[in-house]
Amino acid sequence: MSMLSQQVGAVLAAPIPFVITLLPIGFAMWGAWQWRYKAVFGKQKELYDLSRSEVDHWKNIAKRTAAELVEKIEQLEQAEELTDQTKAQLDQMKQTTSTLNRQLNNLGQANLNVPAVVEALSRGTVTLPSN
Repeated sequence: MSMLSQQVGAVLAAPIPFVITLLPIGFAMWGAWQWRYKAVFGKQKELYDLSRSEVDHWKNIAKRTAAELVEKIEQLEQAEELTDQTKAQLDQMKQTTSTLNRQLNNLGQANLNVPAVVEALSRGTVTLPSN
């Protein structure tokens, strides 16, 4: 008789002790899996939060810089001896600054949505939009 058939015979002869032994092993494996993935999701959430705070930091710096630039442009426009080329450049800078402000606002909106995405990821309920 082969070794495998002997083991199967032993299990079939005593199913209750086999199940009693197998259940704690299964629960231990399940608990280890839960512990591991909670740690992975926790670390992922930490990284998302850190990324969000870094984006907020750089967004605020960019907003302040844009505000300072707008202020300088307005000061330059008050000068009386501006050439047409300088006025055109100032207008172009104003438009660029306006675009920058809109993009910063969009970045802020996207950054506000990160916690909802992280929460959905941790629950496993993320659904991807269909194309």
